[in-house]
Amino acid sequence: MRLVFIVLAIVVIGSPVAAAGAPSEARMQAATILLHTIELQNEMAVGASSMADAMIQQNPMLGPYRDVILRWAASFITWKVFGPKYVALYADSFTTDELERAEAAASAHSR
Repeated sequence: MRLVFIVLAIVVIGSPVAAAGAPSEARMQAATILLHTIELQNEMAVGASSMADAMIQQNPMLGPYRDVILRWAASFITWKVFGPKYVALYADSFTTDELERAEAAASAHSR
């Protein structure tokens, strides 16, 4: 899955987005489908755990508070909060065609 994020990040840099202004409903839908296909919601949870581990590695005194850090992340770093922002980011950054091709590639990769 991380490979998909890297590829998409590279594409964003050079992607000519078709429309200026607000993305179309079709583009928003394509972005939503892609993010569900690449299981971004699950990656967010894994990322929170990795973040806690990195914090503890940098400051071992935080070790006993790992559960507190994870509960905080579960409360504030949620799909409900960040999902719409990710959808908007992807819809603003990619064309509908690019999103659909990325989703097709991600679907084929996950089989």
